[in-house]
Amino acid sequence: MSKLENFLESYHKKAQEESKDDDDSVQIPADSAQDAEIKGRLDESNLYVIKLPAKMKPYFTDIFAELDRRDVQKQMNIQTYNVRVTSLEEVFNALGEEELSKQSKYNLGANQLNDNDMELDS
Repeated sequence: MSKLENFLESYHKKAQEESKDDDDSVQIPADSAQDAEIKGRLDESNLYVIKLPAKMKPYFTDIFAELDRRDVQKQMNIQTYNVRVTSLEEVFNALGEEELSKQSKYNLGANQLNDNDMELDS
């Protein structure tokens, strides 16, 4: 995990703890993307991209204030950074990929069941 990912993960943990303490919050299953570890990836433009969960929103001001400090940028080897909102196209693509994944798991399970049925009949 990079220094930047470790830095962001510390805020992610704070957000997770705060959401556990909040009685009015909606409970999100533990296996959801909201609780996933903060990880970056290189995109098609060779830029390092990190998606932050919405539950970290209360910490965005603190996060960006830290990232604006030159000493922090030097320590984390950040030349520039930018922020953007997920596009509607990205949301639809993610939903489509999720649906395909569910279908392939279901179909794989159905195929295994059919194979087992054939073994029992023979």
